[in-house]
Amino acid sequence: MTAKQWLIYGATGFTGELIIKEAIKKNLFPIIAGRSHEKISSLAEKYKLPYRVFSLDKEEEIIRNISDISLVLHCAGPFIHTAKPMVDACLKVKSHYLDITGEMPVFELMFSLDKKARESEILIIPGVGFDVVPTDCMAKFVQDELPDANELDIAFIGLGNISSGTMKSMIELIPNGGYIRKAGQLESNPLGKGERKFKFQELGEVKVIPIPWGDLVTAYKTTGIPNITTYTSYPDIFLSLLPILEPAGRVLFGFQPMRKIIQKLVEWVIPGPNDEVQTNSISYIYTKAVNSKGEIREAWLNTREGYSFTAESAILCVEKTFKSYLTGTLTPSQAFGKNLVLEISNTTRFTNYSMGQET
Repeated sequence: MTAKQWLIYGATGFTGELIIKEAIKKNLFPIIAGRSHEKISSLAEKYKLPYRVFSLDKEEEIIRNISDISLVLHCAGPFIHTAKPMVDACLKVKSHYLDITGEMPVFELMFSLDKKARESEILIIPGVGFDVVPTDCMAKFVQDELPDANELDIAFIGLGNISSGTMKSMIELIPNGGYIRKAGQLESNPLGKGERKFKFQELGEVKVIPIPWGDLVTAYKTTGIPNITTYTSYPDIFLSLLPILEPAGRVLFGFQPMRKIIQKLVEWVIPGPNDEVQTNSISYIYTKAVNSKGEIREAWLNTREGYSFTAESAILCVEKTFKSYLTGTLTPSQAFGKNLVLEISNTTRFTNYSMGQET
């Protein structure tokens, strides 16, 4: 890989440290950065890496710290608050910008910057982790099998735990409720409305509900398919309580001070999945494309636990970005192709119209 300097911002988070470990395993040695001198300096000493300490409050401070950086891998959430100041600075200093967001408003922001990115001759790729590399690649895969598809279903099941950072980002988005994409437009959809059952490899038939996943934005950009719904599974007890939880959550989390209090509690009580979960858990993805004639193409993907996937895919995308000459804002599959996901270890793709499988 090029000797150009690159930086991980938000390195002290759960996912950030996993990404550091993956980078070192690939003999890549980033500068690590974040807001807390105590946390960053301790992490830098642990992994023998250079570090920088700066917040995202002042643009001139960000610019001063990334002016000699060729690529920023942004890992500090909630991205709805942190992505804009970082990407704005990257545009000004002409540094490539990658992040691991899964937040729809952040994807929309990044795609609105496509022209500016091309003018600055940089590449912006939001969502280079489990959000949304595997689902984006699978959306493109089934669309290529059915080019005139006008409906797309994407479902995923991750059997591992979540980190505090992910939970904090979810809390930020709860007041907005659920969404689907219909006739090319994002439409509000009550959380849980539209329950379906899909068959997953090894799991059989699983009950899933619509959720506002990032692919409602990214898969639309990748495929142009106008009707998209994204799903995941939840325990039955959660589904039975959802009619009460959703309106209560909108009220409770609708106040910024309350969100901050609960996010601080989350930091204390949610450590993230342990090594055993990361090593042994499997993530399952299902995609289905349908055209106006009722023709269907389906595909399945079995891959790594979400956080270990994110660490590997983020570093893979960093490597590929340095080797490319692409500019603008692209989805992962637009930048590196639908088979990008197959470069992740322990990943297998299946189809229903062939007995073969790809790894």
